Amino acid sequence: MVTRESAINIARLFINDCKLSGLSFHKVFLFGSAAKNTAHEWSDIDLLLISDQFTDNVFENLKLYAKINIKYPSIETHPYPTKYYFEGDDFIKEISKESIEILPT
Repeated sequence: MVTRESAINIARLFINDCKLSGLSFHKVFLFGSAAKNTAHEWSDIDLLLISDQFTDNVFENLKLYAKINIKYPSIETHPYPTKYYFEGDDFIKEISKESIEILPT
């Protein structure tokens, strides 16, 4: 079972590996059961990824870090372009209410 603390540590490792591959993030949020510290045996680690390098095409975004994500099977990513964050996307607003901001720290 993943705890909030272990989820944050795993997320930071993932973020660092992405940075080493050339992908940078404006913000990263941990949300869901790991953020609420209510995870169970089959829970994943939900990360909201905000990056200037992301576009409206989710599949192209996933390609930017797919090889890295293989190392972290417990992480489920939700990539969004930075503009969505600043334009007030409803999904991002909702997640931001009950999330933990991992990046920037």
